[in-house]
Amino acid sequence: MDSVQEAHIAEEKNAGHKKSFYSIHTFEIRMPLSPDNQRRYELFLEKYCVHNEKRTNYRNRLYFSYFQYCQNYQYANNFTCYDNENLFRLVISDICMVKKNYLLYGTYICNVEYSITFRVNPRILLDFPDNKYIRIVPCDELENIMPALISVFKPYGFQQNDLERAFIKRLDICANINLGDQYLAEKYLKLLRKGGFYMGLRSKFMPVSPKSHRRMHPPNEVRFINRSADSYTLEILSVYLKHPQMLEHSSRYDAGEIERAKGQIRFELRTCSRKNIYLRKKYGCDVPTDLISSAEIIGSDIFTKYLEGLYGKGKFVKYSRAVELIEKAKNHHRATKDTMIQMVNQARNTDLSDAYGILPPEKIFWFRKYFNDLGISPITLRDSWKADFFENPVVYIRTHNVNE
Repeated sequence: MDSVQEAHIAEEKNAGHKKSFYSIHTFEIRMPLSPDNQRRYELFLEKYCVHNEKRTNYRNRLYFSYFQYCQNYQYANNFTCYDNENLFRLVISDICMVKKNYLLYGTYICNVEYSITFRVNPRILLDFPDNKYIRIVPCDELENIMPALISVFKPYGFQQNDLERAFIKRLDICANINLGDQYLAEKYLKLLRKGGFYMGLRSKFMPVSPKSHRRMHPPNEVRFINRSADSYTLEILSVYLKHPQMLEHSSRYDAGEIERAKGQIRFELRTCSRKNIYLRKKYGCDVPTDLISSAEIIGSDIFTKYLEGLYGKGKFVKYSRAVELIEKAKNHHRATKDTMIQMVNQARNTDLSDAYGILPPEKIFWFRKYFNDLGISPITLRDSWKADFFENPVVYIRTHNVNE
């Protein structure tokens, strides 16, 4: 980062006006059906939609395999999937009628409930014509999402009160930054892959590469998960480069939008059913869909907590600069400084989780504080890199935000 960029960051930090830093990329709804209206909605889907047999079979096979893996469950879901071209143009997709059954010793006993689920991209739903895939819906439009959704579904026989009582099955809260250069974005991702574990995010998703047969990060991404196989409790923090992600599926996107994605990094937090129930209670959402209009404040709280926990509150500086600052610290004994330098060396070789792993558990809090007080992260740049430093991701989300 050069002096001009540093000045820009300082100016934004001190700005008095409020900006919107977090919003929604995608959400998935589950609309419960009563015994009285279940058949009516089933007829609506059969009348206005086309049954997608391929996706139906896939979802049922996938769920059966998952159910076999999680043997403690006392129910099973059966899916019937539908498509509607007009709704798909608004990126309302993956429409399913779900039948939930109790199980006893592997035998179906009775139907527990029916529901309809579907997925929504709110930016396209609200008819923003430009940058449909590299930007997300503006925060001041969050309150308009549910009225727009109700308006779209009414011609298909959906009742307003049924949609308003729907639950948020999955919520993807996002922030987009742009570092102005694809090379810098790629370097920054290398640093972000060295993040440690924090709170519920206890592992990194690292599948086995078919080429090297070693566990590796997904291409152009780092993904922190809560290591839960249960999709109802799953929580994922994904950080990825937008430009290569769009290039991989270039036929879906406008060439100009792909070009504008250069230098962009997306931070995306996906929460599922049980986490969303917790969030509803914490943020005082009177009805489940209030989570949508509360996404900005929820995102601000959670992202700040998670990102500062994963990386610390300070900058990423060069290795030699980090050692210099530690050596100059006046408030620490020699043994403390030696441990801090050892942590920096460990983070260079592996990641921040291993760096904190060299400490007794009761000292982790204090060493987090020591690095935060110095304004640096234990994660460092190589001295050979052109950039002198990178800011903490929480700072970039405030100063290089390109949500809108």
